[in-house]
Amino acid sequence: MFQSDGDQEALRLVNNAGESPLVVAIDLGLTNVAHSIIFGNPSTLDHRGNNGQTPLHRAVLSGDLAIVDRILVLKPELITMQDGRGRNPLHYAVSLGGYEMVKKLLECNSSAAYQVDNDRQIPLHFAAKNGQVSLLKLLLNPCPDTVEMINNEQRNILHLSAKNGYMNVVLYVLDLPEAEDLVNGSDIAGNTPLHLAAMNFHSNVVYFLSRNSKVNIRVMNQNSQTALDVIYSIDDGGMELQKHLTLKALKSS
Repeated sequence: MFQSDGDQEALRLVNNAGESPLVVAIDLGLTNVAHSIIFGNPSTLDHRGNNGQTPLHRAVLSGDLAIVDRILVLKPELITMQDGRGRNPLHYAVSLGGYEMVKKLLECNSSAAYQVDNDRQIPLHFAAKNGQVSLLKLLLNPCPDTVEMINNEQRNILHLSAKNGYMNVVLYVLDLPEAEDLVNGSDIAGNTPLHLAAMNFHSNVVYFLSRNSKVNIRVMNQNSQTALDVIYSIDDGGMELQKHLTLKALKSS
């Protein structure tokens, strides 16, 4: 495809939002147009928007596997480029739950799985707090040593899944060889995964955690509270039944 110097110059222009023609095409789902722009001016892949996102970030957010494929062929290093929030394209792929997208990015460069964002979250943390067991497995396969990494609140993947009540993730993590190092880990406030499940009244999670032989139900947080103390100390906020069931699950252990 032939383009004049004027055409190529136009492809380098940005609108008032700091978006290049390529990014606009990607956001609008105009895959063929985006391909043409990349073909006509590959240097447009170097553009970063006002939030520091690259065209690869935007292609991942748009779920456009075809454009992602093209970008990874021409400029694979974009997979580790971080935006203003410190997130690389893999962070967003995991957040959106796109299995094929995550698989594609990992196959290109699995080192992106180790990068932390501004809250010290790695992609694995997003999978845990969103209840995505399939993505946890996908991420841990090439990067098993990410399992014990913690965020800026010193929370591991079991903290995050227990806090959000994702029983499927909790059970998966409890079966991992590293579970013993995770189950009694304390976050910045001294809370273990059991504390977090209890204070959010996730009775099913509390039930399984408190009956696991690796879990110490007597660990105290920085307020000198066990998980049982925490349940008694907080208001049910209209969740009287959930609080009752959580108390029952923990007391019976």
